[in-house]
Amino acid sequence: MKHMLAMIALSSVPYPVDKLYTYLVPREFSAQVFAGKRVIVPFGKANRRTEGMVFSVTEGETEEQLKPILSVPDEQVLMNEEMLRLAKWMKARYFCTFYDAVKTILPAGIWHRYREIYSLAEGVSADASLSDETLGSE
Repeated sequence: MKHMLAMIALSSVPYPVDKLYTYLVPREFSAQVFAGKRVIVPFGKANRRTEGMVFSVTEGETEEQLKPILSVPDEQVLMNEEMLRLAKWMKARYFCTFYDAVKTILPAGIWHRYREIYSLAEGVSADASLSDETLGSE
């Protein structure tokens, strides 16, 4: 049986074991996983959630038991083919990991999330603010 397989560069991997790791693309992510997108995958014996960058996606068969991709945090592709080739070249030229090369190419802001938090003003109780009078019930 053929499966979609992704070659992924992982963050937090030391240089001696840095390589592109093969992961199984689950059916629910088959329309979302492309080269140049970030993914979250289990890594190591403890299956620690680790961020990765997809370098390629192929269809094929495998004998080994592969771990599946857990999630796809971005809607858009972050790196095009030229950027991925640049990252491979940087890894070879500057003796860094794949993911270190990826991080130098991508803008730093993609690792930050904007979140708004609202709270009631001091002295206002939640019960009073949600009463029928304040909501203008009819």
